[in-house]
Amino acid sequence: MLSGLATNSALPPHLMLRMLQSAVLADVLPDLAWRADLPEQVVDAFIGHHDAKVRTCFAVNPQVSAEVRSRLVHDPVLRVRWALAAGPEWRRFHDRATPLTDAAYALLARDPCIEVRCELAQSWHAPAFVLTALAADPEPEVRKTACSGWDRLADHAKPVLLADADPVVRRQARLRAYRERPELLDEILAGDDAAQIAGEAPLPRAMAENYARSDDPGHRHLVAGNAHLDRDLVEELSADPDPRVRLMISLRPELTEAERAAIAYDPELYQVHVPLPWIRDRFTDASAMARCARSAHVVLRRSVACNPGLGPDLIERLAHDGDPAVRLLLAEHHPDAPADLLLRVVLDGAGYSEGELTGRPCFPRAGSARFADSSHSRERRLVVLDPQTPAHVIERLSQDEAPEVRAAMARDSRLSVPRIMALLHDPDRYVAFSAAANPALPVEVMTRLIQTAGDLEG
Repeated sequence: MLSGLATNSALPPHLMLRMLQSAVLADVLPDLAWRADLPEQVVDAFIGHHDAKVRTCFAVNPQVSAEVRSRLVHDPVLRVRWALAAGPEWRRFHDRATPLTDAAYALLARDPCIEVRCELAQSWHAPAFVLTALAADPEPEVRKTACSGWDRLADHAKPVLLADADPVVRRQARLRAYRERPELLDEILAGDDAAQIAGEAPLPRAMAENYARSDDPGHRHLVAGNAHLDRDLVEELSADPDPRVRLMISLRPELTEAERAAIAYDPELYQVHVPLPWIRDRFTDASAMARCARSAHVVLRRSVACNPGLGPDLIERLAHDGDPAVRLLLAEHHPDAPADLLLRVVLDGAGYSEGELTGRPCFPRAGSARFADSSHSRERRLVVLDPQTPAHVIERLSQDEAPEVRAAMARDSRLSVPRIMALLHDPDRYVAFSAAANPALPVEVMTRLIQTAGDLEG
């Protein structure tokens, strides 16, 4: 329940400070630390908090500014600086860029702890100048890790890493550089690292055959995705006894629809995130997107649905796709997803995306009151979104048999205070959480809840 209170938009600053001062409320502080609207005095309290766990929670808040997070760069505890180096935790629909200041990055690049520098070297949002500095770090482990951002390294840093005194660093640099330095390929393929690039590099015919005809299905699966594989080996693998190998072959970009259809594949075996890399690389190719959107292969259609730049015709087509995942991915990734699609996806079950989708300006909130007497709980819980829903309907649905419906109503400020108070003691924990997050909850009740927790501490 107190976790819900920590997220309550009406929680006054003085009560936020009370929560920060209570040891028994430590478990709810992550909810408070991740708020986007923290007052300055509360920010100061987080940064100066005596518990490093609390400061670490604040360090990974994706919703605070670079200047604020950078104040923790001098923290005496390694785990806090490590969290800064890792970067703010990103969740879908949050802005993916909440970096530190350049000065803070420069300090972390010189941090006395190798763990911090290694984490910074593999951070996707570390600036290029920081990555290049880490490529010259005195510790080989840091230099090796910096190779993971090869494409962002300054040109002058790359030959230095390829000639590094440490063999492990040289090895990692070669594995990253062979695409732009083809002369390195033969050396890698002749060594122990061949398997690391067998799925993407041009292979000698004999090596390609060894992989494609290996007794190990893992080797066959690896090479099945290699874009340089000869046509006859592709045809052999299209009839492979392992269903994962056949699926990988079915996803190759050069196949026609008829060739895909001739392969016995199960698309539900594909457990890797979409979009497929080759489709992502063609996002700006309208004709390629149209072909893939019309494909009978659902993984291709799911990949196209991830393209935020689709035109109206393909949006319309995919919005009526028979696959729920295609419709969900389109709704999630496209800023112009139509209102009827958003509603259908939410009613089908949008999971963790529901809050973002129902919060979009084009979501059809008006008229949701018509679901008040629906036999489906997913429809009844949408009633709260309609600004014209009468308070007595919200009140009635707050006593619904389905906890997800009660939870939706429990957050709404049209609910009477006595009813909010009752829901604070609902047997379902999420309903109680939602009631505590209701901005209509009186401040004196908030104070009493925090005080009661404090009394337990004493």
